[in-house]
Amino acid sequence: MRAILMLKERADEDILTKLSSKVKIIFVSSLINAVGIETEAIDEISEIKKLDFVKNVSISEKADILLRDAINSIGALEMMRQNYLGFGVTISVIDSGINTSDPSLGYFIKNEKDFTGEGLFDSVGHGTIVAKIIKSIALESDLLNAKVVDMSNQADEIDMMAALEWSYNLKANIINFSLGIPRKCKGDCPLCMLTDKIIESGIAVVVAAGNSGPLQNSITCPGNARKALTIGSIDKENNIADFSSRGSRELHKPDFVAPGIVKIGKLQLAGTSISAPLVSGSIALLLSKYNMTYDILFKTLKESSELLDLERYEQGYGK
Repeated sequence: MRAILMLKERADEDILTKLSSKVKIIFVSSLINAVGIETEAIDEISEIKKLDFVKNVSISEKADILLRDAINSIGALEMMRQNYLGFGVTISVIDSGINTSDPSLGYFIKNEKDFTGEGLFDSVGHGTIVAKIIKSIALESDLLNAKVVDMSNQADEIDMMAALEWSYNLKANIINFSLGIPRKCKGDCPLCMLTDKIIESGIAVVVAAGNSGPLQNSITCPGNARKALTIGSIDKENNIADFSSRGSRELHKPDFVAPGIVKIGKLQLAGTSISAPLVSGSIALLLSKYNMTYDILFKTLKESSELLDLERYEQGYGK
Protein backbone atom coordinates (compact mmCIF):
# COMPACT_ATOMS: atom_id res chain seq x y z
CA MET A 1 0.00 0.00 0.00
CA ARG A 2 1.19 3.49 -0.85
CA ALA A 3 0.23 6.68 0.97
CA ILE A 4 1.04 10.39 0.86
CA LEU A 5 1.83 12.16 4.11
CA MET A 6 1.27 15.89 4.37
CA LEU A 7 3.52 17.16 7.15
CA LYS A 8 3.22 20.19 9.39
CA GLU A 9 6.76 21.19 8.44
CA ARG A 10 9.41 20.32 5.86
CA ALA A 11 10.77 16.77 6.23
CA ASP A 12 14.17 17.04 7.90
CA GLU A 13 16.62 14.23 8.68
CA ASP A 14 15.04 13.52 12.07
CA ILE A 15 11.54 13.17 10.60
CA LEU A 16 12.76 10.95 7.77
CA THR A 17 14.64 8.73 10.22
CA LYS A 18 11.50 8.25 12.33
CA LEU A 19 9.42 7.45 9.27
CA SER A 20 11.96 5.06 7.74
CA SER A 21 11.95 3.01 10.93
CA LYS A 22 8.28 2.24 10.29
CA VAL A 23 7.74 2.36 6.51
CA LYS A 24 9.61 2.58 3.21
CA ILE A 25 10.06 6.16 1.99
CA ILE A 26 9.73 6.37 -1.80
CA PHE A 27 9.34 10.11 -2.42
CA VAL A 28 10.21 13.32 -0.58
CA SER A 29 8.94 16.55 -2.13
CA SER A 30 11.34 19.46 -2.28
CA LEU A 31 8.50 21.90 -3.00
CA ILE A 32 5.70 21.06 -0.56
CA ASN A 33 5.60 19.28 2.82
CA ALA A 34 4.80 15.88 1.34
CA VAL A 35 6.35 12.43 1.69
CA GLY A 36 5.36 9.30 -0.22
CA ILE A 37 5.56 6.01 1.68
CA GLU A 38 4.98 2.32 1.02
CA THR A 39 4.07 -0.43 3.48
CA GLU A 40 2.53 -3.89 3.45
CA ALA A 41 0.96 -3.39 6.89
CA ILE A 42 -2.24 -1.33 6.97
CA ASP A 43 -1.78 -0.90 10.73
CA GLU A 44 1.37 1.10 10.06
CA ILE A 45 -0.71 3.78 8.31
CA SER A 46 -2.82 4.19 11.45
CA GLU A 47 0.33 4.54 13.54
CA ILE A 48 1.82 7.07 11.14
CA LYS A 49 -1.30 9.25 11.48
CA LYS A 50 -0.59 9.61 15.21
CA LEU A 51 2.89 11.09 14.74
CA ASP A 52 2.96 14.70 15.91
CA PHE A 53 4.58 16.03 12.71
CA VAL A 54 1.95 14.47 10.40
CA LYS A 55 -0.86 16.78 9.29
CA ASN A 56 -2.88 14.26 7.28
CA VAL A 57 -2.53 11.02 5.34
CA SER A 58 -4.13 10.05 2.04
CA ILE A 59 -3.91 6.84 0.04
CA SER A 60 -1.93 7.21 -3.19
CA GLU A 61 -4.64 6.78 -5.81
CA LYS A 62 -4.47 5.63 -9.42
CA ALA A 63 -4.81 7.86 -12.46
CA ASP A 64 -6.43 6.70 -15.70
CA ILE A 65 -5.24 7.59 -19.19
CA LEU A 66 -7.80 9.85 -20.84
CA LEU A 67 -7.98 8.53 -24.38
CA ARG A 68 -11.16 7.11 -25.90
CA ASP A 69 -11.51 4.36 -28.55
CA ALA A 70 -7.18 20.22 -35.62
CA ILE A 71 -4.37 22.07 -35.69
CA ASN A 72 -6.02 24.99 -37.62
CA SER A 73 -8.98 25.16 -35.24
CA ILE A 74 -6.75 26.07 -32.27
CA GLY A 75 -5.02 28.95 -34.06
CA ALA A 76 -1.60 27.31 -34.33
CA LEU A 77 -1.35 27.20 -38.12
CA GLU A 78 -0.57 30.90 -38.57
CA MET A 79 2.33 30.78 -36.11
CA MET A 80 3.67 27.68 -37.82
CA ARG A 81 3.57 29.55 -41.15
CA GLN A 82 5.65 32.30 -39.51
CA ASN A 83 8.25 29.60 -38.68
CA TYR A 84 7.67 29.64 -34.92
CA LEU A 85 7.93 25.92 -34.28
CA GLY A 86 8.76 25.55 -30.61
CA PHE A 87 12.55 25.92 -30.86
CA GLY A 88 14.14 26.24 -27.42
CA VAL A 89 11.02 25.00 -25.61
CA THR A 90 11.08 21.80 -23.55
CA ILE A 91 7.86 19.87 -22.95
CA SER A 92 7.66 17.09 -20.38
CA VAL A 93 5.27 14.29 -21.30
CA ILE A 94 4.20 12.56 -18.08
CA ASP A 95 2.53 9.47 -19.44
CA SER A 96 3.13 5.84 -20.44
CA GLY A 97 6.53 6.48 -22.00
CA ILE A 98 7.53 7.39 -25.55
CA ASN A 99 8.63 5.06 -28.34
CA THR A 100 12.17 6.32 -28.82
CA SER A 101 12.66 4.28 -31.99
CA ASP A 102 10.25 6.64 -33.76
CA PRO A 103 12.61 9.03 -35.60
CA SER A 104 10.15 11.92 -35.29
CA LEU A 105 10.32 11.60 -31.49
CA GLY A 106 13.50 9.87 -30.30
CA TYR A 107 15.92 12.54 -31.57
CA PHE A 108 14.12 15.24 -29.57
CA ILE A 109 14.04 13.48 -26.18
CA LYS A 110 16.53 15.33 -23.95
CA ASN A 111 16.06 13.13 -20.90
CA GLU A 112 13.87 10.28 -19.73
CA LYS A 113 13.03 8.38 -16.57
CA ASP A 114 10.92 5.36 -15.67
CA PHE A 115 8.93 5.77 -12.44
CA THR A 116 7.09 2.43 -12.73
CA GLY A 117 9.94 -0.09 -12.45
CA GLU A 118 8.90 -1.67 -15.76
CA GLY A 119 11.46 0.00 -18.00
CA LEU A 120 11.14 2.92 -20.40
CA PHE A 121 9.32 1.12 -23.23
CA ASP A 122 5.79 2.33 -23.99
CA SER A 123 3.73 -0.83 -23.55
CA VAL A 124 0.44 1.09 -23.75
CA GLY A 125 1.09 3.43 -26.69
CA HIS A 126 -0.67 6.36 -25.05
CA GLY A 127 2.41 8.46 -24.30
CA THR A 128 3.74 8.01 -27.82
CA ILE A 129 0.45 9.27 -29.26
CA VAL A 130 0.48 12.29 -26.93
CA ALA A 131 4.08 13.10 -27.92
CA LYS A 132 3.21 12.77 -31.63
CA ILE A 133 0.37 15.28 -31.25
CA ILE A 134 2.67 17.76 -29.51
CA LYS A 135 5.36 17.33 -32.17
CA SER A 136 2.83 17.68 -35.00
CA ILE A 137 2.54 21.32 -33.90
CA ALA A 138 5.78 22.21 -32.09
CA LEU A 139 8.09 20.59 -34.63
CA GLU A 140 11.32 21.93 -33.12
CA SER A 141 10.48 21.52 -29.43
CA ASP A 142 12.41 19.17 -27.14
CA LEU A 143 10.80 16.47 -25.00
CA LEU A 144 11.24 14.97 -21.55
CA ASN A 145 9.91 11.43 -21.25
CA ALA A 146 8.51 10.63 -17.78
CA LYS A 147 6.95 7.16 -17.67
CA VAL A 148 4.36 6.82 -14.89
CA VAL A 149 1.68 4.67 -16.56
CA ASP A 150 2.32 0.93 -16.26
CA MET A 151 0.95 -2.02 -18.22
CA SER A 152 -2.30 -1.87 -16.23
CA ASN A 153 -3.01 1.48 -17.99
CA GLN A 154 -2.83 3.34 -14.68
CA ALA A 155 -0.39 5.67 -12.92
CA ASP A 156 0.29 5.84 -9.20
CA GLU A 157 -0.22 9.26 -7.62
CA ILE A 158 3.17 9.28 -5.90
CA ASP A 159 4.89 8.49 -9.20
CA MET A 160 3.01 11.39 -10.80
CA MET A 161 4.25 13.73 -8.06
CA ALA A 162 7.81 12.47 -8.44
CA ALA A 163 7.62 12.99 -12.21
CA LEU A 164 6.37 16.54 -11.69
CA GLU A 165 9.39 17.41 -9.54
CA TRP A 166 11.75 15.62 -11.96
CA SER A 167 10.35 17.78 -14.78
CA TYR A 168 10.71 20.89 -12.63
CA ASN A 169 14.34 20.07 -11.79
CA LEU A 170 15.12 19.58 -15.49
CA LYS A 171 13.66 23.02 -16.24
CA ALA A 172 10.75 21.99 -18.44
CA ASN A 173 8.81 24.93 -19.87
CA ILE A 174 5.60 22.94 -20.26
CA ILE A 175 4.34 19.78 -18.55
CA ASN A 176 1.60 17.74 -20.23
CA PHE A 177 -0.71 15.46 -18.23
CA SER A 178 -3.09 13.43 -20.40
CA LEU A 179 -4.17 11.37 -17.41
CA GLY A 180 -6.06 12.04 -14.21
CA ILE A 181 -7.34 10.66 -10.93
CA PRO A 182 -11.16 10.56 -10.76
CA ARG A 183 -12.09 12.03 -7.39
CA LYS A 184 -13.95 14.94 -5.86
CA CYS A 185 -11.37 17.62 -5.14
CA LYS A 186 -11.32 21.38 -4.71
CA GLY A 187 -7.67 21.65 -5.65
CA ASP A 188 -6.42 20.85 -2.16
CA CYS A 189 -5.11 17.29 -2.64
CA PRO A 190 -1.30 16.77 -2.53
CA LEU A 191 -1.08 16.28 -6.31
CA CYS A 192 -2.96 19.52 -7.04
CA MET A 193 -1.00 21.43 -4.39
CA LEU A 194 2.29 20.33 -5.95
CA THR A 195 1.00 21.21 -9.43
CA ASP A 196 0.15 24.74 -8.30
CA LYS A 197 3.54 25.12 -6.61
CA ILE A 198 5.32 24.17 -9.82
CA ILE A 199 3.20 26.59 -11.85
CA GLU A 200 4.21 29.36 -9.43
CA SER A 201 7.78 28.80 -10.62
CA GLY A 202 6.70 29.74 -14.17
CA ILE A 203 6.10 26.31 -15.72
CA ALA A 204 2.85 25.81 -17.66
CA VAL A 205 1.11 22.59 -16.60
CA VAL A 206 -1.48 21.48 -19.16
CA VAL A 207 -3.93 18.85 -17.92
CA ALA A 208 -6.67 16.85 -19.62
CA ALA A 209 -10.00 17.58 -17.91
CA GLY A 210 -11.12 13.95 -17.90
CA ASN A 211 -13.54 11.72 -19.79
CA SER A 212 -16.31 11.47 -17.19
CA GLY A 213 -18.81 13.83 -18.86
CA PRO A 214 -21.50 14.88 -19.11
CA LEU A 215 -21.63 14.80 -15.31
CA GLN A 216 -20.84 18.03 -13.49
CA ASN A 217 -18.00 18.05 -10.95
CA SER A 218 -16.21 15.31 -12.89
CA ILE A 219 -12.84 17.02 -13.51
CA THR A 220 -9.97 14.68 -12.62
CA CYS A 221 -6.83 15.55 -10.63
CA PRO A 222 -4.50 17.33 -11.19
CA GLY A 223 -7.00 19.14 -13.42
CA ASN A 224 -8.58 20.54 -10.26
CA ALA A 225 -5.38 22.44 -9.41
CA ARG A 226 -6.33 26.10 -9.28
CA LYS A 227 -3.59 27.30 -11.63
CA ALA A 228 -3.44 24.33 -14.01
CA LEU A 229 -4.47 24.82 -17.63
CA THR A 230 -7.28 22.28 -17.63
CA ILE A 231 -8.48 21.35 -21.11
CA GLY A 232 -11.86 19.93 -22.13
CA SER A 233 -12.89 18.60 -25.55
CA ILE A 234 -15.10 19.83 -28.38
CA ASP A 235 -16.09 18.22 -31.67
CA LYS A 236 -15.86 19.59 -35.22
CA GLU A 237 -19.11 21.52 -34.78
CA ASN A 238 -17.80 23.23 -31.62
CA ASN A 239 -20.15 21.25 -29.42
CA ILE A 240 -18.84 20.05 -26.09
CA ALA A 241 -17.89 16.39 -26.44
CA ASP A 242 -20.21 14.17 -24.45
CA PHE A 243 -17.26 12.48 -22.75
CA SER A 244 -15.54 15.74 -21.73
CA SER A 245 -15.55 16.22 -17.95
CA ARG A 246 -17.41 19.25 -16.63
CA GLY A 247 -16.76 21.52 -13.70
CA SER A 248 -19.62 23.19 -11.85
CA ARG A 249 -20.98 26.67 -11.32
CA GLU A 250 -18.77 26.87 -8.22
CA LEU A 251 -15.66 25.19 -9.71
CA HIS A 252 -14.31 27.28 -12.58
CA LYS A 253 -12.93 24.41 -14.63
CA PRO A 254 -12.09 23.51 -17.33
CA ASP A 255 -10.09 26.57 -18.37
CA PHE A 256 -10.26 26.04 -22.13
CA VAL A 257 -11.47 23.52 -24.71
CA ALA A 258 -9.78 22.12 -27.81
CA PRO A 259 -10.58 19.46 -30.42
CA GLY A 260 -10.87 16.04 -28.82
CA ILE A 261 -10.98 13.88 -31.94
CA VAL A 262 -7.99 13.45 -34.26
CA LYS A 263 -6.74 11.04 -36.90
CA ILE A 264 -3.22 9.61 -36.73
CA GLY A 265 -2.70 7.47 -39.80
CA LYS A 266 -5.73 5.19 -40.01
CA LEU A 267 -6.55 5.61 -36.32
CA GLN A 268 -9.30 7.95 -35.18
CA LEU A 269 -8.73 8.84 -31.53
CA ALA A 270 -10.95 10.67 -29.07
CA GLY A 271 -10.61 11.97 -25.53
CA THR A 272 -9.37 14.91 -23.50
CA SER A 273 -5.98 13.14 -23.77
CA ILE A 274 -5.99 14.50 -27.32
CA SER A 275 -7.06 18.04 -26.40
CA ALA A 276 -4.31 18.64 -23.82
CA PRO A 277 -1.28 18.02 -26.10
CA LEU A 278 -2.84 20.16 -28.84
CA VAL A 279 -2.77 23.02 -26.34
CA SER A 280 0.71 22.10 -25.07
CA GLY A 281 2.05 22.23 -28.62
CA SER A 282 0.37 25.57 -29.26
CA ILE A 283 1.82 27.04 -26.06
CA ALA A 284 5.28 25.91 -27.21
CA LEU A 285 4.83 28.02 -30.36
CA LEU A 286 3.95 31.05 -28.24
CA LEU A 287 6.94 30.54 -25.95
CA SER A 288 9.30 30.19 -28.92
CA LYS A 289 8.10 33.56 -30.22
CA TYR A 290 7.60 35.56 -27.02
CA ASN A 291 9.43 35.67 -23.70
CA MET A 292 6.41 35.66 -21.39
CA THR A 293 5.64 34.82 -17.78
CA TYR A 294 2.98 32.27 -16.91
CA ASP A 295 0.53 35.02 -15.93
CA ILE A 296 0.98 36.75 -19.27
CA LEU A 297 0.66 33.41 -21.05
CA PHE A 298 -2.65 32.68 -19.32
CA LYS A 299 -3.89 36.20 -20.12
CA THR A 300 -2.86 35.77 -23.77
CA LEU A 301 -4.68 32.44 -24.05
CA LYS A 302 -7.76 33.92 -22.39
CA GLU A 303 -7.86 37.01 -24.63
CA SER A 304 -7.28 35.02 -27.82
CA SER A 305 -9.91 32.38 -27.05
CA GLU A 306 -13.36 32.33 -28.59
CA LEU A 307 -16.35 31.83 -26.31
CA LEU A 308 -18.73 29.19 -27.62
CA ASP A 309 -22.45 28.78 -27.04
CA LEU A 310 -21.80 26.60 -24.02
CA GLU A 311 -21.96 26.84 -20.24
CA ARG A 312 -18.93 28.23 -18.41
CA TYR A 313 -18.44 24.93 -16.55
CA GLU A 314 -18.26 23.14 -19.91
CA GLN A 315 -15.89 25.39 -21.88
CA GLY A 316 -14.05 27.67 -19.47
CA TYR A 317 -12.84 30.67 -21.48
CA GLY A 318 -13.59 28.91 -24.76
CA LYS A 319 -11.47 27.43 -27.56
